[in-house]
Amino acid sequence: MKFFQKRAVALAVLLLAIVGSIAWGQYKKPAPLPKVKYESWVYDGAGLLSAGTKRTVEQYNDK
Repeated sequence: MKFFQKRAVALAVLLLAIVGSIAWGQYKKPAPLPKVKYESWVYDGAGLLSAGTKRTVEQYNDK
């Protein structure tokens, strides 16, 4: 196994590990945050809340 004791091989393996880690990190980065207006505290991205429910929650937040 003298092949792995050479500096050039160790450097190549190190660079491949770094590039692989960067690629994996970019692939697994979190999704961007939703665009919301300031003081618009109700965000229904799934579309489950009715307009009346949204208004009710916003009224509770105003108090």
